[in-house]
Amino acid sequence: MEAHVNPFLDRYAQLGETVLPTITLTPAVRVNTLKIGEEAFVARLAKLGVKLGRIPWLQHGYRVEHARFSLGASVESLLGYFYLQEAAAQLPVEVLDPKPGELVLDCCAAPGGKTTQLAQHMQNQGVVVSLEKKSHRLLSLRNNLERMGVANAAVYHMDA
Repeated sequence: MEAHVNPFLDRYAQLGETVLPTITLTPAVRVNTLKIGEEAFVARLAKLGVKLGRIPWLQHGYRVEHARFSLGASVESLLGYFYLQEAAAQLPVEVLDPKPGELVLDCCAAPGGKTTQLAQHMQNQGVVVSLEKKSHRLLSLRNNLERMGVANAAVYHMDA
């Protein structure tokens, strides 16, 4: 049995369970089609030396295979052309598949990854009601909604 640095995994192994090697998640982005087309986005980042790989089970998701700089600090991020969002975090909206004109509730909405993805799927039509209980998280939520060009979200400071 291999020693681990994680006490949880150590305890798990002591209980007789198999501990598998740690999985490292590949950084992922979601292209914001409210602001830019996917082909234009991929080409723009390729000119900057960023290599992206399409995630086949997501509509607008890409793996960041190579980047020489922090994508979150790029002009493209500030312009709202993409959202740094793990592939698994993009799945709930993919499964829900909201349509333009629908009413959707997003609880615990900050910092806005799912809210912005909902608005994108809905093509900024209909309403996304975004609830956030923690007041200190509202600023990041509102900033991300503005940066990503979301026009159909109503933000409320309240507990779901």
